[in-house]
Amino acid sequence: MIAQRHIATEENYKNGEYFFPNLHDTRYFFSPSAFGLEKGEGYYNNAYYMMWQFQYGITDNISIGGGSTLWGFPATINLKYSDNISDNLNYSFGYFYVGDLFNIIDNGEVNLLSMPYALITKGSKEKNISLGLSYNFAKPFNDNFNYESGFRSQRLVLNVGAISRLSRRYAFVFEGWFMNPENLFFMGGPGIRYFSKVKRITARNGAGAKTVDFQIFIMTSGDGNVALPMIGRSWRF
Repeated sequence: MIAQRHIATEENYKNGEYFFPNLHDTRYFFSPSAFGLEKGEGYYNNAYYMMWQFQYGITDNISIGGGSTLWGFPATINLKYSDNISDNLNYSFGYFYVGDLFNIIDNGEVNLLSMPYALITKGSKEKNISLGLSYNFAKPFNDNFNYESGFRSQRLVLNVGAISRLSRRYAFVFEGWFMNPENLFFMGGPGIRYFSKVKRITARNGAGAKTVDFQIFIMTSGDGNVALPMIGRSWRF
């Protein structure tokens, strides 16, 4: 009985070994790529089993998602539209929110990010780079951010992401967020993604495929630098 058939190419068949496809191509660690989920596809992921998120394809081009910590703050909401320009060029736009969605802080003002974004990804699902631009409408959460009425450069957010498959089970991943160009604030960093084997070979669209992510998460600003190890897992459904 044949459960699956795969087309061997120069990219997925190397040194006599088949590289199963990257089934978590729609995101890096936290930030999105311009690849989208198809209708009925989805995944959920966590960081330290404390911050949980999910993403679900409601059409072949549109997906929705959200998540929160175990104590309810911060919470996230996102909406994403994705499509392709050519075989190796994709674009996406959407909306992303991070803040006190459930009023845990109880002052109604703790909104960290509230931003529409546009994103373009160059390359294949196994090796690509993404560049995105957002405009943050959220209220200030740092004294260094001068958020006044009208269009302000301090509200601009630049997002960069990249992935490169290193072997059958490992990939190098990088993502970074650059905020407040006048007093630059950066968060993100490099890391490694481990792909586990899909045990249910007849599962629809690779359901059950898992990854383990390890990232050196860096925050840097004029006030100093911080580097922390981040560990996360994701499951496809």
